[in-house]
Amino acid sequence: MSKLAHSNDETMEQIETNNLKAEGYSDEQIAELRRLPVPDLNGVDVAFGNIKHMPKYDTLPKEFQNYHSEPHCKFCANWFYNGVDKEGMKQIVAKEGVDRSKALNAIQAVLGSWEPKHEHKMAACGYMLSQWFTLTKAGA
Repeated sequence: MSKLAHSNDETMEQIETNNLKAEGYSDEQIAELRRLPVPDLNGVDVAFGNIKHMPKYDTLPKEFQNYHSEPHCKFCANWFYNGVDKEGMKQIVAKEGVDRSKALNAIQAVLGSWEPKHEHKMAACGYMLSQWFTLTKAGA
């Protein structure tokens, strides 16, 4: 059985991960490959909402679908209900290679849209935040 072979019990993501590891990729490199791309939105998208880049609800990990207890979702809910000032924004640090401004615009565009159901909005924004930012201890 080759290093790239797999059992029937593995998911496609597990198979991909095992194949990448067999090719010499580190966990960090694999996470970078899987990172959700940051869209390039314009001011109108941010001001009036745009959800074209929003992940579908059923593709989100379960912990984000249960958005009331997930820390990134809690941050987004606070942002949605209360706004976040400069001090609050210090609670999130952009991951390496992520354009902070573009990523924040992408999240704001979804938060500002009237289209998605609230549950989908909070779950998707929390997921995008987790993909592009690290919460500091104060933000967690």
